[in-house]
Amino acid sequence: MQGRNKKQTIIPPKEGWKRLSYYLVEVSFSDCNPVHHCIFYTGFLNDKTGRPEGYNYFADSEEILTISDVYYLRAIRLLVSEKEMGSECTIEMPDDILES
Repeated sequence: MQGRNKKQTIIPPKEGWKRLSYYLVEVSFSDCNPVHHCIFYTGFLNDKTGRPEGYNYFADSEEILTISDVYYLRAIRLLVSEKEMGSECTIEMPDDILES
């Protein structure tokens, strides 16, 4: 992609990322892409760095994009964690619970 720059700027929340959580972020996917707001899902975090790595994505993107695709990202605020929503990695699927 023309104008694509590999250098990344990622500014995490002051308290660090929470796993399996949704954040409001400012993001740009290249040096030609304007900074805009998105909802970012952190997925699983790297044990050593605390950075989102596995299964993270931008919830309102038409493409499948992850933190590795960003040129610039700044966390604005935590929206909600899956734990707070009560849906963190359960054994039963919602259909199983409804049929019980």
